[in-house]
Amino acid sequence: MRLFANTQGVICAPESGHAIASALRYVKANPDGDKTVVVNVSGHGLLDLSIFQKEKK
Repeated sequence: MRLFANTQGVICAPESGHAIASALRYVKANPDGDKTVVVNVSGHGLLDLSIFQKEKK
């Protein structure tokens, strides 16, 4: 999620973070050829920021 937020400027919901991570793993595991990967990102994740702050402590 951090990579996506830094490169796309979007803080997604944690559920969408799992989809993004899976898409990144797929692309890294299949480096041959051109690919288009579509990931549906739902939610905005702003309400979940407090969860991540607690984990850092």
